[in-house]
Formats: sequence, C-alpha cells, structure tokens
Amino acid sequence: MKTLVLYDTSYGNIKKIAETVAETLKGSGIEVDLFDVKDVKKLRAKDYDFLALSFPTRMSTMSWTIRRFIGRLRSQEWVNKPFIAFDTEIDGIIQKNGPRATQKIAERLERGRLTSFH
Repeated sequence: MKTLVLYDTSYGNIKKIAETVAETLKGSGIEVDLFDVKDVKKLRAKDYDFLALSFPTRMSTMSWTIRRFIGRLRSQEWVNKPFIAFDTEIDGIIQKNGPRATQKIAERLERGRLTSFH
C-alpha cells in the first residue's frame, strides 16, 4: 500500500502532524510520500492507494490552498480510493466551529469534482 500525505500549513503545526502521520505509517510498513500541497505540480492517482489531507481551519472551512487543490483533482482517477482529512484548531472559537468546518469539507467534496471519491 502506498499513501500520499498532503498538507497545507500556516504556522508549522499541520506540517508536524502530517510528518507524524507519515512516520507512523512508515513504521507500520506502509510506503508514504509526504508533500506540502503548494509543492505538488502533477499528481497521479494510480500511484497511490490512500490519500491523507491535512490543513488549517479558517473561518469554519478548509484553507484556500486545499480548496483549490481539491478543485483540480479529477474524480474519476480517485474513485473508490480511501482518504482522510484532518485539521487543527487555533482557539475556542474555531474549536466550537470545528464540526461545521468538517461538514463544509464533506459538502465541498460531494459538490466538487470529487463526487465519487470515497
């Protein structure tokens, strides 16, 4: 199994978490590629079995960089590939809105090019 761990970070916290996820997966014998989403130019879904997206929550939604990245993905290439999305929360206000942010992410994935992405 090969996993792609992509992250967007503003202050470095998400990067640390993404690195920990990648190292933990590697420790379990899983092959992992770790990239800052800003550095991804071309992505081939056929090269990966699993996708992990990590990003900061801003104004109760995912970062603009991740939204743009998701919008560029071709859903037919990612059909039936499992994925996980996780974020960090800065303070109580954002923490309170966390479930709403998660719902917005799910809705965006369903409405966007990733309609069939499971």
